Amino acid sequence: MRSEVVTGEPGSPTENGPRAHRTRNLLIDVAIIVVLCAHLGAFVMIRSAQTRYDGEAKDIARWAQSHGVERLAWPAELRSAVPTLLDAGVTPVLVHPSELNAQQLVVNDTPVLVTRGAPHGFEDVTTDTTSAGSLVATLLDLGPASSQALDVGQSVAVEYSLPYVYQPIEDSFPLKVGDPLRIPVTLAPGDYVFTTEVIDPELLLTLTLSATPDGGAPVTQVHKLTGLVEAPQELRFTAEDPVTVRYTLQIQVDPIEGADLRRKNADVARMHRWSLERTS
Repeated sequence: MRSEVVTGEPGSPTENGPRAHRTRNLLIDVAIIVVLCAHLGAFVMIRSAQTRYDGEAKDIARWAQSHGVERLAWPAELRSAVPTLLDAGVTPVLVHPSELNAQQLVVNDTPVLVTRGAPHGFEDVTTDTTSAGSLVATLLDLGPASSQALDVGQSVAVEYSLPYVYQPIEDSFPLKVGDPLRIPVTLAPGDYVFTTEVIDPELLLTLTLSATPDGGAPVTQVHKLTGLVEAPQELRFTAEDPVTVRYTLQIQVDPIEGADLRRKNADVARMHRWSLERTS
């Protein structure tokens, strides 16, 4: 039997098959390179964005430390610079510009406020400023700042458990029987709502919220605690004095009748946050 070898002419079907295969492989290789380059470009852009304010953060940290300050209010949208600030030896508390007021800075113990451009409303309590790129760091005297009362619609709050990559304060605040948390604030005449988010996994404690003006009688509200926060606990009150008055907000827990507190941490509740808002 005779066999024949078919060589084919250029452009014949026998040659188009391997050529098409090579072309397809080349296109696949090009596509892979394009995807890798796109991912590399995206990584470079993300990394650049994350480190964009590292230089400014280091400069501000050094300036704050030169004034003996280790805690500062830092814009929440620039949270990518938090590791740099922590490495530089200062503790940032993330804040939103729309929520800033003097009482908030006093409550969070942040004498240095960092903003994009000069902040407004703090001129009377500013003692020094510095610029770092597009950021401005302002040193405030928290003593006089504590006497600046809240305007209608303003609030102060401390978030102990935030959905942030970096914790600005703590995971949660332990409220222990016999050791209430007291918060001094300065309030102008008006209506206020004081809220907390407190849980008691053991179901052995009650929560008492109170607001007491200097030299006056407290307004109180008692709440039974549960193992999760279905709705914030609340105390509504009115500051009736005709002038601005110093108040003490108090958050305390007490055992329910017959509660056995001998188990470990049975006398401790956990607070995620608290806030005080002036409503009118």
